[in-house]
Amino acid sequence: MSRIHAIGIAVVLAAAGSAAHAAPSKDFFISFWFGLPNLAPQTVQRVAAANYTTAMISGSPEAIHAAMDLCGEYGLTALIVDPRITAAYGWTLLAEDPLKRVEAHDVPLAEVQSRIDAVVRDHAAHPALWGYLVTDEPCASQFARLREIHQALRRRDSGHVAFVNLHPAYAPPGVLECATYDAYVKRFVKMVRPDLLCYDHYAFLADGERADFFENMEIVRRHALKARIPFYFVLLTSQIEEPYRSPTEAEIRWQTYAALAYGATGLMHFHIPGILGSPERYAEIARINGEVKALGPTLMQLRSTGVFHAAASLPAGTQSFRKSGPLRAIEGGEFIVGYFRGPRATRYAMIVNRDFNRPATARALLAPGTTPERICEKTGQAEAIATEPVEKGVQMTLALEPGHGALLRFRERPKAAAAFVRANAP
Repeated sequence: MSRIHAIGIAVVLAAAGSAAHAAPSKDFFISFWFGLPNLAPQTVQRVAAANYTTAMISGSPEAIHAAMDLCGEYGLTALIVDPRITAAYGWTLLAEDPLKRVEAHDVPLAEVQSRIDAVVRDHAAHPALWGYLVTDEPCASQFARLREIHQALRRRDSGHVAFVNLHPAYAPPGVLECATYDAYVKRFVKMVRPDLLCYDHYAFLADGERADFFENMEIVRRHALKARIPFYFVLLTSQIEEPYRSPTEAEIRWQTYAALAYGATGLMHFHIPGILGSPERYAEIARINGEVKALGPTLMQLRSTGVFHAAASLPAGTQSFRKSGPLRAIEGGEFIVGYFRGPRATRYAMIVNRDFNRPATARALLAPGTTPERICEKTGQAEAIATEPVEKGVQMTLALEPGHGALLRFRERPKAAAAFVRANAP
């Protein structure tokens, strides 16, 4: 998940039944890459204090079990990397030669199933277990075997996640083994029938930013909505190596809130050593995670219905802002506007400052009969937003720091809410 060859961060959802999708977690997922073996109590405590919900842990079966005990003590769940299922850069399924890495499709299925049996026996009953890492950044020729592994895990443990993370859009066709990235994601969903879609995309280079950040997110979101499964996003939080740079706090927040506007319900950070090893970066991550954690209970009740860009420049694959929702116009900068449907057809929107270098003041014209509230990113509670009459109706104003976003809820007449649902039904 770092560059094309490095392992990325992945995400998984609880599996259920050999054919049915697992029910997604009720909590917003916040984790990191990679699994740290033999976690000490003070390390787990720091992970929890940084507002993560799940720790990725690795090591021997005994070390994993001990680490899950610690996770449970500090209120965390665990995504485990058991070497009997997978190793960091490929499969390690041969007990007689643990250093020999064998691709999953080269290992007899019976051997894979035997290993899964052992892993499930050792870990499935632990109350802190969240899921199992299956693989990272697979190519299309591996999808058939991944389907078999998913089915085997679901038959043996229907309560935990089988975790796969996909390549980013900038992986070349030869790596994807598909002509396009859209075809790659489509084939993965059709063949593997995953519980969720997760991918990594590292946009911040030493000499600029990747141009396909939003196009990648559009593709994954579209396929997740069509399959009615969640999607998770792996973002860059530390410098990996050349050609990447270490993002600023505003750039990390920009990646985070862009994903929220697109409907992501899980985030992972690459990578944890760069976070725990820097007091300044640790404090930044703790702040941002705290915001997501406060918004999480509301976000988990929502379904994404549309994403638009209110800006002079329109990234590839995106849609220009239109006035069909609770906002009739928006100006004052460049913004991402994500629309959502909540309980009882309540309308929500996430407005994100698309500029990670400068603050912006969004002036948004409201649909008639609409009263906005902001879900506070510190408390998670709804707060009233001041509005003012203008020539064309009623306007609200939001001051947004670089890369920051605001989650809004709209109180309105039932007729207006029903019209929005019809207009934005996926």
